[in-house]
Amino acid sequence: FAGLIAIAPTIAPAIAAQGTDPAVKGMRTEWGMTAGFLRTAVEQMPEADFAYKPVSTVRTFGEIIKHITATQMALCGVALGDKKFLSDGVETASTKKADIARELQDSMEYCSRAYAQDIAKLDIDAAQRQMRYDVLAHNTAHNGEHYGNIATYMRMKGMVPPSSQR
Repeated sequence: FAGLIAIAPTIAPAIAAQGTDPAVKGMRTEWGMTAGFLRTAVEQMPEADFAYKPVSTVRTFGEIIKHITATQMALCGVALGDKKFLSDGVETASTKKADIARELQDSMEYCSRAYAQDIAKLDIDAAQRQMRYDVLAHNTAHNGEHYGNIATYMRMKGMVPPSSQR
């Protein structure tokens, strides 16, 4: 929990300021923590290692981050009722650290709106509400799944992943 303790002060105020929907609150907290770890990993990984992949059959570090970014834009778009990101090629061809970091940050800012919703109070039917909860839960789990990849890549490069930093 050392990494969580170190990063929690930076995300706690933003999370506390969000809506009170109990179904979204826990997802928002977990998503916010993982989002912080992902941002820190991107900051700390040297640009040359954005092309790193341990074997030829997996994504590079940069490709994983781009995949997270594209998936967040699509899923959070559904959670917001905004379909513009479902197929517009958010997963860009850029391999530059600055571009990838900016795109990740943009997706985090976009998703923060989705996790701030009080879905229970939206004027939509029960099926639409459930779908919005489901995609936020999936996004939260998806980010955690790929943060596990990122942590492994960082350890393979001799680095300590953000969740284990003191």
